[in-house]
Amino acid sequence: MLRIRQIGVLIDRLGPALDDLSELLDAAKQIAETAEGLAVSAKGIDQSAEIIARDAEKIAYALPAVERLGRLADRLPGGGRRSAAGR
Repeated sequence: MLRIRQIGVLIDRLGPALDDLSELLDAAKQIAETAEGLAVSAKGIDQSAEIIARDAEKIAYALPAVERLGRLADRLPGGGRRSAAGR
């Protein structure tokens, strides 16, 4: 009879422990889903960074030509900087 009572006590303790375990499993699943979403976001950021770096290289390459074009435009009649009153 004592053994049956001890088993009953263990079963009573097991219930809340199983509830805690279930909550931990749910939390672990949410963490895994969040980590997966972060991985996808990181991949998108990496791709964007590559595009930005590539475009920055193109701009840096074209900048001297744009500066020369600006100096040429400044030499044209009506070119150059205008005073604030003339705008």
